[in-house]
This record gives sequence, structure tokens and C-alpha cells, in this order.
Amino acid sequence: MAAARNQRRAALRLDSGRGEALGPEAVAGSVMVTPEEAPCPVVEIVQVDDTSSDLLAVVVRCLATTRLGARFRCVSQHGRAVDLILTEIRRYPHVTATDVDPPHGALLVFTGAGADELQLKARDVLRGTNPVA
Repeated sequence: MAAARNQRRAALRLDSGRGEALGPEAVAGSVMVTPEEAPCPVVEIVQVDDTSSDLLAVVVRCLATTRLGARFRCVSQHGRAVDLILTEIRRYPHVTATDVDPPHGALLVFTGAGADELQLKARDVLRGTNPVA
């Protein structure tokens, strides 16, 4: 009982950054997130840089946190499913990263058979699944 009371007190001392105390349920909710509840990666294409039969490089604006290894399923003009895996995130020409979060941009490199069949263009939005952390 004393341990639970101490947990509640500690949780109430946490600050949300807006000057208000968070209750224990808010703290528990932010800590206990399952992969199904985690935000899905979402990026908006700014420019398509390179495509080949199994590679796609695009400059994007991040709309939701996107991590290395994220998977995206796209559909080609012919109705064929193309599965892409995020293999590289390049924030600057010589700086790679393991994730990118809003509102930042990055060059993303995807691999997946049939990448050249996708007719992606600026303002297209890709939604996927992040790998389990």
C-alpha cells in the first residue's frame, strides 16, 4: 500500500510542460504503449530522387515519427503490391539517422522489388508500420 501511495505522489510531481501536474493514469498511459497503439510512420513526398527495380530514394517531410526498418505497402499502377523497407534515413548529405520526426525532412532510401513500378510524385503520402523498438 505504501509503495502505491509513493508511486501516485511521484506521478503527481511530474509536470506536463504546461505547468500542470499529471495524474498517475496519464503517466501510466504514456509509458504503457503497445506496438499496435504506437503512431504509424507517415511521410509526405517532396521530391523523388532516384528509382530502380529495387530501390527508391525520396525527399520527404515527416508527418509522424518514422524509424529505420519501417515497412510501407504501396500499389503500382498495375495493381501489384510493392512492399518497401526503409533502409536509410539521411538528414544531411553526410549525416544518417535511425529515425526522423515531425516536422523535419530527410532523404529516405527504400528497398523492395518493384519500386520502379510506383508512380510516386510530390505531395503523395506514405503510411506504414514502424518496427518494434
